[in-house]
Formats: sequence, C-alpha cells, structure tokens
Amino acid sequence: MADLTLTKREAQVLQRIADGRLCKQVAGDLHITESTVQSHIANIRKRHHIQGLPAMVAAAIRQGLIK
Repeated sequence: MADLTLTKREAQVLQRIADGRLCKQVAGDLHITESTVQSHIANIRKRHHIQGLPAMVAAAIRQGLIK
C-alpha cells in the first residue's frame, strides 16, 4: 500500500474516529456537519482505495499520521 496523505482536517477526523467517536460526535467536536465528516472519510477512501474505517485507521497509525 502506498503512503497515505491526509489533509490536516482529514487527520483530525480520522484521529477522532480512531478514538472511538461517532461521526456525529466528530462533527460536534470539529464544529462541522456530519456530512462533512463523511465527505472527508469518502475522500480518503477514494484517494487511497481503502475500504472500511478499520483499515483506514490502521494504515494511518502504521504510518504515524495519527495515534
């Protein structure tokens, strides 16, 4: 798998997902809409061809992009 590239906001969203937050909670934390959270996730998925949040989170942790 190629290295992930994340925008600052995508990293913030993915970190909160990794922390166990739901999309609705992430949206509240970051003062954005739930659909914006879902768009960030979809953008990561499309750009890196990763299916599923667990794989996305695992790849980001492996590469040191999130904790």
